[in-house]
Amino acid sequence: MPHLPTFVLHVLDPRGRCNRKGLLLAAAILLAMQAVFAFALWGAGLDLASPVVQPVNLIFCWVAFALISRRLHDLGRSAWWIPGAVLIWLVAIISLAGAIVLSGDPDMLAPGTTSYWITLAAMLLPLLAGAIWLHAAPGNAGSNRFGPQPTAQGFSTPADAASWQRTPNAGAA
Repeated sequence: MPHLPTFVLHVLDPRGRCNRKGLLLAAAILLAMQAVFAFALWGAGLDLASPVVQPVNLIFCWVAFALISRRLHDLGRSAWWIPGAVLIWLVAIISLAGAIVLSGDPDMLAPGTTSYWITLAAMLLPLLAGAIWLHAAPGNAGSNRFGPQPTAQGFSTPADAASWQRTPNAGAA
């Protein structure tokens, strides 16, 4: 695993690039942290409506945004793809739900019905496809406009953002 302070800065900063290895490592750590947080809530007798949950979820969302931004950068794409994809996904969901409701019976979307499960699957499949693409697509070889090729640890930082990054034992020679 990379040097911990540098790794934390990599997952918090959306600038730079992240290859498949870096994304998988960071995603596994993020998933483990979410599981630990959920078990801590359960152990403390708190539920998801607790005032502690929202700030922690915002941190998890920011880390996910930063990682997806870095991964898109590795693929040669701007992070502006994120709001564009979310907007297209929301329009598709609203259109699908509206079409089902306008087709006749609004109770077709009641939980537990077949049309409910079909609609839910239709809403989640694009997210699954996007996640698979982010994890499977090879990144750009060499440098691109978002920074140099990621290192063996899976991350790289553009030159203008590298001032926070320090190499362990940099002074030792």
